[in-house]
Amino acid sequence: MAEELEDARIPDTPVRELSEYVGSYYDVVKDWHMEVWVREGKLYMCHQDDRKQFYHLEHYNHDTFTWLLTRDQTVRRGLFPVTKTEYYILAFGQGEDGKIDRVLWRHDPSVPEGVTFKRLSGSAFEQGLPLLSSKGKQNVLEAKG
Repeated sequence: MAEELEDARIPDTPVRELSEYVGSYYDVVKDWHMEVWVREGKLYMCHQDDRKQFYHLEHYNHDTFTWLLTRDQTVRRGLFPVTKTEYYILAFGQGEDGKIDRVLWRHDPSVPEGVTFKRLSGSAFEQGLPLLSSKGKQNVLEAKG
């Protein structure tokens, strides 16, 4: 899969300041979300406020990042192996003002066009707000991880 991703990558494309991608991104129903943050000069992502299961986002091209895990990393995390490369690609998009306002993720094979997660104004992490986990329990997370 790593070779397939590398073969399709457009090398040497510009990347924005990583802080421009930081935020809380929600699906249309707002029952699933991802948080994106910068720590020590690297971009990270987690789902449903679970910072124990975070992923390093590597620049792929333009406003697109990958978070491909090795099989060993997948097993250590107790995750089901996914063999579709598009699952590991996050394509950020911009609004008319040129600012990042959404991310497209093709994580569900039944939705081949992917699901767009819209950015809410300001990150809950950035604001130091208490967040609700997927189990409905309050989970206070530090903005800097």
